[in-house]
Amino acid sequence: MHVLVDGSNVAQGLPSLRRVWRQDRDRARDLLVSMAREIHDGWSWQVTVVFDGRGSEIACSYPWGVDTFAVIFSPSNLTADAVIERMGLRSADPSRIAVVSADHMILDSLRAAGAQTVSPQVFEEWVEACRRSIREKSDRRDHSSAGAFENRLDIRFHPES
Repeated sequence: MHVLVDGSNVAQGLPSLRRVWRQDRDRARDLLVSMAREIHDGWSWQVTVVFDGRGSEIACSYPWGVDTFAVIFSPSNLTADAVIERMGLRSADPSRIAVVSADHMILDSLRAAGAQTVSPQVFEEWVEACRRSIREKSDRRDHSSAGAFENRLDIRFHPES
């Protein structure tokens, strides 16, 4: 699955980020990108978060050094919606795309092409599900290794005299 997140739209559509967005857009972007990373890490899905940009060219970064998680800023002559729509329509298999937005125009366009569409609220539910899953895996790992430490290496130490 490749999740395409309409960054500004989702940040403004989630009550948990809306207030932050009004006060500090950079911080709201960082928080949204962190939320998207939880889906990437928790479910091993490819994630691209797209924001409206101001530059003359598209700007793409891989904040954690993996090519399955990208943050894109559109060029000033295109909206983030247009970038997302082009990515979705050019996909070899649009049914493997999930578009996260509250913008009905982009959702309708990509749904017609076969993509899945997700509201910001469902995106937030996905993030919570990933957090729970990661906690449960961590708890299971902690319980399975909770026994006493035992050295199982057959190493004989001979201190020098």
